[in-house]
Amino acid sequence: GKGNYSRGAVWVARRVPEGYVGGTANQARIRTFPLNDPENCLYAKDVVSFAKSIGLYPEQGKNEDFSFSDTYDPVSFTGARLAEARMWTLFNKLSGGGVAEYLDYAQGFNLTNRMPLFVKPSSPLSLNDTMELMRSHGEDTWFDPRGVARSDVGAGPGHSPYRWRPLTWTQGSNSFVNERTVGTQQTAWSFVASSRAWMPAPLRAIMWWAPDDSSTGVRIPVFGGSTLLPKSFADPVGQEPGAAVSYGVAADAGRMSLDSAFWVYNLVANMAYGNRYAEVYPVIHEKVIKFQQTLMKKASEVESKAAEIYREEPRAAVKFLSEFVAETGDYVTGEWREFWMYLFARYRDGFTVEAPVLPQCQGDEREACTSRSIPNVKQSGYPADWYGRIVSDGDNKKHYQIPTKNDLNKIKAIEKL
Repeated sequence: GKGNYSRGAVWVARRVPEGYVGGTANQARIRTFPLNDPENCLYAKDVVSFAKSIGLYPEQGKNEDFSFSDTYDPVSFTGARLAEARMWTLFNKLSGGGVAEYLDYAQGFNLTNRMPLFVKPSSPLSLNDTMELMRSHGEDTWFDPRGVARSDVGAGPGHSPYRWRPLTWTQGSNSFVNERTVGTQQTAWSFVASSRAWMPAPLRAIMWWAPDDSSTGVRIPVFGGSTLLPKSFADPVGQEPGAAVSYGVAADAGRMSLDSAFWVYNLVANMAYGNRYAEVYPVIHEKVIKFQQTLMKKASEVESKAAEIYREEPRAAVKFLSEFVAETGDYVTGEWREFWMYLFARYRDGFTVEAPVLPQCQGDEREACTSRSIPNVKQSGYPADWYGRIVSDGDNKKHYQIPTKNDLNKIKAIEKL
């Protein structure tokens, strides 16, 4: 926007070349751009003149030399490290290491070594590939915050990639930064959209949508022509009054409901945060992948049937799609609530609670069974390197060490003196 200067906005949009991928993450990336190529570049008519009028670009500066990013959103250390680094991790994975030469830029150490606007993937991308990219935490890159390839106390004993806000902080006279990963806890919602121009109008757009952390949530299909929302995803108040849905679940950011998708997704995600990440996240990830595949298969079947209905009765097709969206969303919320209960029962109180070794006795049975179900409980403990860190911290070794028999004898001998 134009801030306090005037109403309106300044912008530039570039067409992503066929076979390439583009992206942005809270940092303007377009620099110079073609002024006379409307097929591939559109922009606000005053994008350059407005910058001149407020002193951001020299009055005598050439329009063709104008850089949108350098003028309106100059990249800084945090712009590179907290925003461009996310694009680097995605581009690097997509291109099979093709942006390695721009690592120092993404690190924030060389802000003149700007990354390309687009990259060519090393192989074609599927819808599922795109969703998986949205779950990234910078794994196996220089930005990986899990404390696996390099020691990182911030990862805790569970090798968590998550860091609590604020992302920048000060210790003494120095300032520091935590990595900002793609999958993060403060995400409000995210989606992966597909456009299919060859399909009937109500089916052309499909949005795979999920609230909360993009790495722990299963996405529901929402067709562009749908006229209904799942009750568990709807809001009777709405971000804006016009977005209110009367039949939505009564819940908000401070009022919890187990019938609300927002809260259920948060409950699942929070099971993976902190010390239990290494144990819990792989379980969630596997569940998300399998559930997502099931939903994608079902959505494909439904849209095929809807396309057939549409040829004869368009309104009936819209009704069919809308009911599918509403029913599927509420079904997913219920399943995700059950999944949270499973996770909570399995990973609680610092233990991993597994199925009983012996079955529960039935009738008069008394051999090789138990009268009550007795779960197989395993102590979680901490990794060996974390125990080493505990011992080396402050006076912990002296404070927590269990004395040997010789130590006790020495103590007794001293007491006798």
